[in-house]
Formats: sequence, structure tokens, C-alpha cells
Amino acid sequence: MMICLMQEFFYEKQSVGLGKYFFDVMFTEIDSLKTYAGIHPIICGLSSSFK
Repeated sequence: MMICLMQEFFYEKQSVGLGKYFFDVMFTEIDSLKTYAGIHPIICGLSSSFK
């Protein structure tokens, strides 16, 4: 969490609002893992997403 806050501060210094955008996108991506993590079939020990 601390790293995300440091990155948010970094991006906010680049442009006003960019830090908040980064933070929102980061947590949206993390939340999507709740839905999509582990849905790829395992074939020969590898996930099909590595094709």
C-alpha cells in the first residue's frame, strides 16, 4: 500500500489529477483479479494465457 501511495504522489506531481487516476486504475485492476484470477485452463502445467 505504501508503494501505491508513493506512486500516486509521483504521478500527481507530473499533472494534477494524474495521481488519483493512477490510484483508481490500480485498484480497479486489483479488484478485477477477484473475478478473473485462475479462470484459464492449465494445459501441460502451463496456463493457456501463455500461448
